[in-house]
Amino acid sequence: MMEPSKETEAKMHETYLARLNQEKATLLAELKEINEGNLEMLQSDMSGETAHGEHPADNGNARFERERDLTLENNIKDMLAKVEIAIAKLSSGTYGVCDRCGGAIDPARLKAVSYANLCLACKTAEESKR
Repeated sequence: MMEPSKETEAKMHETYLARLNQEKATLLAELKEINEGNLEMLQSDMSGETAHGEHPADNGNARFERERDLTLENNIKDMLAKVEIAIAKLSSGTYGVCDRCGGAIDPARLKAVSYANLCLACKTAEESKR
């Protein structure tokens, strides 16, 4: 098997970095959107604003939406942390190396999940333990 040239490695590095930075930007935008929506809800709650004739079930809906947004926010923050780790690994030269077995992560897997830290075999083994 031939080793990739330095030029090919540099292009792959740029491609992965661009993909990770794009994913980071998307996640940050989603986080901002959720936080702005939560701020509007909190301001409405603090001011006591309610619509005329508001049904008590509407308060339950608002509470459900706030809990959903908090769950989404936590998921986005988790993914953002994984993307940040992947960017750091790219800088240190360990991007694409499985955290468990030390083998290479298939480029197709990295294309599908840019922040993947386990090869497919190790990820499958991890999930089968659950």
